[in-house]
Amino acid sequence: MDPVAVGEVEKRARSALRQDGMAIIIAGVAFAILAPFFLDDRLGFLFILGTGLYVFLPEILRKTFVYPRIGFVKFKERKAKPWKLLISTVILVLFVIVLKLNAYNWLLPLYLGTVFGVIAYVIGYLYKTVVEYFLAGVILLSGMGGLVATMHGVDPGVVTAFQLWILAAVLVLVGSVQFTIFMHKNPLTKEHVDEAAG
Repeated sequence: MDPVAVGEVEKRARSALRQDGMAIIIAGVAFAILAPFFLDDRLGFLFILGTGLYVFLPEILRKTFVYPRIGFVKFKERKAKPWKLLISTVILVLFVIVLKLNAYNWLLPLYLGTVFGVIAYVIGYLYKTVVEYFLAGVILLSGMGGLVATMHGVDPGVVTAFQLWILAAVLVLVGSVQFTIFMHKNPLTKEHVDEAAG
């Protein structure tokens, strides 16, 4: 096939895969898990747990809920492998921990809002999905709102924890709506069950 045509098919396939809302739901759950760390430094292990869920759980759940409904096509892999994503996230987490313990910890809400907002924007750009643009805006606004709160003397740890919990609620809600629509549009048929079994 024409490489340009293959590239276009690949873009559409990757974009379609983002329509299940699974990654957004799990990102919300990960945010909820990360939040308590900002209230208590001893809960640093929650960062690893939240990160691990976000990196590995979407693919596991897609094998159960998504691929039996829409099938699975493997393209030549260009995106980062899960372990590379995990290492990148751990580096990000270590920076967050250093910032949390630093005199500039009042910048934490803005920092997290900017980083996660940019990540959502890049995902939207790469996968051509509008919902990520919306989420990028919400996340960036949460960072600015958090900065206003810390500048008015509210404890940065408390602000950041509530910022993440609020974002978690928004992400889980948006992802759940996407997932419900996806499941409705792609019911599991007898043919799908037979293919999965055989």
